[in-house]
Amino acid sequence: LRAQTSAQEQRLEQQDQRLHGLEMERRRLHNLVQELKGNIRVFCRVRPVLPEEEERQKGLAHLHFPAEDNKVL
Repeated sequence: LRAQTSAQEQRLEQQDQRLHGLEMERRRLHNLVQELKGNIRVFCRVRPVLPEEEERQKGLAHLHFPAEDNKVL
């Protein structure tokens, strides 16, 4: 009976180790998927020109930031 109990405890320990390893792999893959989705979703963020940048860059015609309340259809 003790031999059977010992064998079952050893098997349980092996299964716990296997479960832990699989859980770590699942987490790693989940984080990888989230990172890839995020990298695709946010390719570039643009911010408005700061006032001091506007003064330095007077005459740059290629930068135009329309007012936020104007609606264009």
